Amino acid sequence: MMRMPKRTSAIIKPYPGIQFDCTPDDLLKALGEPELNLYTPQEHLLFYRLKRAGYKLRTEFHFHRSRLFYARRTFEQINLVDKDEVVAALRAKYLKDSLFDPEEEKILDPHGNEILVRTSSDLQLDYLRSCQVTPEYRQAV
Repeated sequence: MMRMPKRTSAIIKPYPGIQFDCTPDDLLKALGEPELNLYTPQEHLLFYRLKRAGYKLRTEFHFHRSRLFYARRTFEQINLVDKDEVVAALRAKYLKDSLFDPEEEKILDPHGNEILVRTSSDLQLDYLRSCQVTPEYRQAV
């Protein structure tokens, strides 16, 4: 399903203090040792179980050629009211509380980075780096 972009002027970060294009070492310095660390010469995945704002999160970070390009936060054991609260916080942070339909839209920053919200039994936030890295993006990080 193709989602319509909802543009934000804010730069999307996959985790507070973590930028796209960072290295696994940068992430390890920021978050410490992961629960699981999978490595191949081309790909590297780090998995964490974290607690943020009272929510239990399973967070995974995907690296290609040692650069972060994708992260997923999965809110485990979350009820409908809490899902709405998380989506509202995301909307407030990136969209200044404008209307946002997480089932039909995605958040898109000036560099082309995206956030997709998936609601199922859990709540998932997918953070995806733009495929096109511009010189302006390199300067921002």
